[in-house]
Amino acid sequence: MRSLLYPLFALALGVSCMSTAAASALKPPAAGVVLLHGTGGSSMSMAPLEYELREKGYAVDSLEMPWSAMRSHDVPVATAEKKVTDALQAMRAKGVRKVFLAGFSKGGLFAGYVAARTHVDGLIAIAPNGGSNTSRYLSTLEQARALIAQGKGDERIMLEQYSPIAGRSYPTLTVPSAYVTWFDPQGAMNGPKIYRELPAGLPILLVVPTHDLENLRQAKDAIFSALPAHPLHRLYEPESNHIGAVNASAAEAAHWVQRVLAAGHRQPR
Repeated sequence: MRSLLYPLFALALGVSCMSTAAASALKPPAAGVVLLHGTGGSSMSMAPLEYELREKGYAVDSLEMPWSAMRSHDVPVATAEKKVTDALQAMRAKGVRKVFLAGFSKGGLFAGYVAARTHVDGLIAIAPNGGSNTSRYLSTLEQARALIAQGKGDERIMLEQYSPIAGRSYPTLTVPSAYVTWFDPQGAMNGPKIYRELPAGLPILLVVPTHDLENLRQAKDAIFSALPAHPLHRLYEPESNHIGAVNASAAEAAHWVQRVLAAGHRQPR
């Protein structure tokens, strides 16, 4: 009798182990991260960070934003914001309890804008430089507003756009009514305003490479010191230029997410 029971017990144990493994495989990731690329980039621009995050078992959604290589601010800020918040909500719907936003360059600035308006558990701003010298856009803004007044606000029209990396302006096919929501000096992409509005209790990783654009290098200490106090805030300065910032900070960013998760729940807003 005992000789018959042993095989049955072993079979039951095997089924139990398989069930446990299957349940573990179905368990939602400990965290999810929505990635926002920089101006002229694409979701592939964020590949080094996506790889590091997936290696740690986190869910990742790398979005194409309206400032990609294929587009040029062709939808207003509100539409882009909804795309990001929908991605965050989709992760939560799959059972991911901790969601993070991470962005590079303009994507880093916009990640901060969204993080000030919706609940996230951490923010990673990699070289968050949207071309903060807004005087570069004033003449084009006047042109865009004139077109709106003429009833041409929703037409696709060539307007000048300044690139802080190239240090020059170039013509781009855009929509005036959308363009003004991005480049109004007092609008959504006003960097100082974004940092002031970030909520207390939100852990933030600010990445400023050693050879980044000079305006960000000059402002980094003021930006970091103005953030609401939090023990998990980190200013990381990898040896890199602006373009290489994602690759240079990817491993550190993934480790930082891990540290935030290990520290437990965020403080309430």
